[in-house]
Amino acid sequence: QPINERKGLTVHKTHWLRATRRPDEFWELALAAAEAVGVPLDINTVDDEIASRHYRYDDPTTRRIKFLLNFVLSYEEDRLIIEEIFRKEISGHAFCELMYMSDEQVAELSRNHMVGSHCHAHIPLATLPQDKLSTELEKPKVILEELVGYPVEIVSYPYGGPSAVSWEVANVAQRVGYVSGITTERSLNQSLMNPLLLARVATNDAPGGESPQF
Repeated sequence: QPINERKGLTVHKTHWLRATRRPDEFWELALAAAEAVGVPLDINTVDDEIASRHYRYDDPTTRRIKFLLNFVLSYEEDRLIIEEIFRKEISGHAFCELMYMSDEQVAELSRNHMVGSHCHAHIPLATLPQDKLSTELEKPKVILEELVGYPVEIVSYPYGGPSAVSWEVANVAQRVGYVSGITTERSLNQSLMNPLLLARVATNDAPGGESPQF
């Protein structure tokens, strides 16, 4: 979407806001924005144990805020809150120029490296109905293939955890033409029997990381 429509993604606007604000300040902004747009926002609705499965390296408050915005609220509710905060900070066009590559830069990157898909609007795919799921996976594949001139066959699923990826997601990814898909399951791949549901080892989990698991 940032490449094709020059529209910044809600998740990246959230990252930018969180990076430029203290956690308590960001939460106060989110509460005020939620009230302004009529979206209920209650951090106490988030189970910390569930949130910690997705955001193990964050403190409890931060990971509950992130889980609330990314998984408890609908995509539209989250977008309304972040846009309400964001519109006072920086224009959408300036944000795209600051944060995203141009068509030419993507093409240049593709000449030296492999370019894969991260979907269109960065939404947890398992929360989408079938028709929107297909669009979210297929649209960026077509756009990127036009830019790079070769088949884009690998997808890294947005968020990538159990609330964002399912067997249905993997099946749809395969149906639209991907040959492998990468989740955020922290594990080793013992085989390639399920190439559309590959685990990965994060740098923090690898030997020498902050909390090595292997």
